[in-house]
Amino acid sequence: MPWHFIDLGVKPNPAKDNPLWADPNSAFARIVKFFGTVQRGEEDELEPGTDLKFLVHLVGDVHHPLHVATGRDRGGNCLFIKFIKEEGGKSPKTKFHSALGHRHVGGLSRK
Repeated sequence: MPWHFIDLGVKPNPAKDNPLWADPNSAFARIVKFFGTVQRGEEDELEPGTDLKFLVHLVGDVHHPLHVATGRDRGGNCLFIKFIKEEGGKSPKTKFHSALGHRHVGGLSRK
């Protein structure tokens, strides 16, 4: 989805960044849209409950450092990492985005 993350530069650059804020397919524009739909109690774009789910997901995404910087890493999906296991050895290579959001870091909060 083109609105899964926003490719702002590390340093402010109005010439590059301003068109991104105006793009109706940016994460920012979709957050504004979904917030309005949920706030007004209007019908969801796809099916009941999806606008709220997308709103929560996108707000989380734009707080993820790799979802708001350069587009070269595709939101952290082009970076791979390994973790050192408690029982020794290393985990299999996994996508950075997946590790942060779901499997490894998410598992830490359940301990």
